[in-house]
This record gives sequence, structure tokens and C-alpha cells, in this order.
Amino acid sequence: PATHTIPSLSELLTSYDLNKTHFKGDGSLIQLMNQAGFNTYWISNQRPVGLNENLITKLASASTKTYFLNNKNYNLTTPYDDVVLPKLQELLSKDLNKTFIIIHLLGTHAYYKNRYPESFNKFNTGANMVKTLNDSEDEIVNEYDNAILYNDYIIYNIIQQVKSLNSNSYVLYLSDHGEDVFEINHSASHTETNGTKPMYDVPFVLWTSKKYNKTRSIDLDLNRPYMLNDVLYSIADLSNISFSGYLPKRSIFNKRFIARSRIIFDSINYDKHFKP
Repeated sequence: PATHTIPSLSELLTSYDLNKTHFKGDGSLIQLMNQAGFNTYWISNQRPVGLNENLITKLASASTKTYFLNNKNYNLTTPYDDVVLPKLQELLSKDLNKTFIIIHLLGTHAYYKNRYPESFNKFNTGANMVKTLNDSEDEIVNEYDNAILYNDYIIYNIIQQVKSLNSNSYVLYLSDHGEDVFEINHSASHTETNGTKPMYDVPFVLWTSKKYNKTRSIDLDLNRPYMLNDVLYSIADLSNISFSGYLPKRSIFNKRFIARSRIIFDSINYDKHFKP
């Protein structure tokens, strides 16, 4: 719903709808899971205190336990995202009856070259695949691709750790916003005032275990137009949780799903503004 972390996660993690397209009641996703009897954990490779972190840390504080594994500004050299894997393994080794874990990664946040170790420096040919870019811009594209490669490695390992439990479980991966890397704007950035389609389009990947698949089947049409400020309904649906104000038509995984207008930046209709 937005191209920056604070406004986006304010909608993803709570029942608040910035654009007032519908009213979702009160509370946060973590509070919902707590009330449903889940043990809730927040593992983060982002610092807990800072201009872009304070609100997210406040939301995370509702968790049963929080683990902040990084205290550095993301513009600097920080721990790589694999720092979350041992902590996740530690939690998964416990009694996991009704456990909900949120992992907050640095992902591919600029500066991209700081997001991955040297062993993932695979895109470095300087081949200028995009002919309109100069050498320094081409290098940024390579660094972004390396950061994506490393991010894929982290997500794969998270899924493998959960998969090894052979439990009734799922992993849902998504991003709070996208990044325009010389695709529309001639820059590598995300900004609300000059928002482009790559800044709003994000990955949204679901993995479910064999035991989970025996309990229910996911009803999903990959062409459904969906917006992540409805993810609270979707996670409740995945977790077999119902609550006052729950709307199955807002869950992308539900056969009763109904597409709605996707409003970005207060009043812009995404589908009309970014026509195919």
C-alpha cells in the first residue's frame, strides 16, 4: 500500500487502513495471534531504535518475546540476514504448539552492496546488460541482483528449517515495499511522491507443509488483484482464526475472496494508474 516501511507496515501489521477503503476494527496482527492462544516471537535484523524503526519496534513489543540482533543503521555495514537463522533454529527446537514467528530482515535495503557477503558476489561482470546505464549504474544493478540472490538463500533456509519439523506449518514471505532499480525512474530508490510500479509490486510467497495440506487446501487464483493491507485477514485465514470483524472476502486464500479497488498514496487507483 506504500513505498516506505512505516506507512506500509502500519497497515500490514495492524487493523488500521490508511486509505479508509474499509474499516478493520482495532488491534495488531500480533495481538490477534496472542488472543488466539499463540506464543508470538519477533526476530529482527533491524535495529530497534531509530527514525525508521520506532513504530515497528512498538508493534513488535506485543510479542511474547522479541529478539533484536542488530543495533546499527542500515546505511552502514550491518550483520547479514543469516544472523536470524540460529535464533529461528533455537525457537523451532522448542515445544511448538501454536507458535507464530515474525522474522524482519534487512533484505535488499540500500546500500545493496552491504546486504550480502563476498561469497554471493556473483553478478559482477560489468556487462552493461541495460545499455542506457553507465558503468557505475550497472554496478548498482549487479549489487542489487547479488542482494536478491542472498535474500533468496535466506528465505530458502527459513523454509528448510520449518520443513524439517514435519509439522502442521506454513511460511509466508512478503516485502513491505519494492524498489525501482533503473527500471522506470533513472535511479535506484523508493519514494512515495514519484512512486512507480516496481515500488508497489512485492514478492508474496507461501509455502505449506504436507501436514498442513492435509488439514486444508488453499483456494488461490494467482491472477487475483490483491493488496497487502488485507494480509491480517489472510494470515488469520491461514492460521484458522476467526474474530469479530473477520471478512473472508479479504483473504486471498479464501474461496469467498472478492477483489476490491487498490488505493495507493491516499487516492490513486493502482490498477488505473499503472495500466498494463
